[in-house]
Amino acid sequence: MRKSIHARLAVGLAVVAAYTWTARELHAALPSEPAPVACTVTFDGASIAVSSEPFAVHARYSEAIGDSLSAEFQPESKIAVLGVASEENARPQSVRMMLNTSEAVAGEWTVTLKGTGGSCTGEVSVAAGGEEK
Repeated sequence: MRKSIHARLAVGLAVVAAYTWTARELHAALPSEPAPVACTVTFDGASIAVSSEPFAVHARYSEAIGDSLSAEFQPESKIAVLGVASEENARPQSVRMMLNTSEAVAGEWTVTLKGTGGSCTGEVSVAAGGEEK
């Protein structure tokens, strides 16, 4: 009788070990969660100009980010955002930004557009010499 109990116990432990190993292997083989898609901002023009007068630019963003939109550029760019208005009624996921670029530095700069539900980032080129591309 003791031999039978030991044999059953050994078989039971082997089954539990095999089940645990299989579960681990199956879990490892499952695809991981896909990385979230980053929301991006794109501008209508290829670049923005250095200008002594404030002006408007239009931009689109790729994912819904909610209301109360605001934008900021890297401080080193010296681009001042005077206002951001949604153009949702005319063009989905688009904004009109009023910018002051009178002291802007030419180059490639990162812009961040923020809303109540998230944020988006993009790149914009500031053209030297007041030339808009």
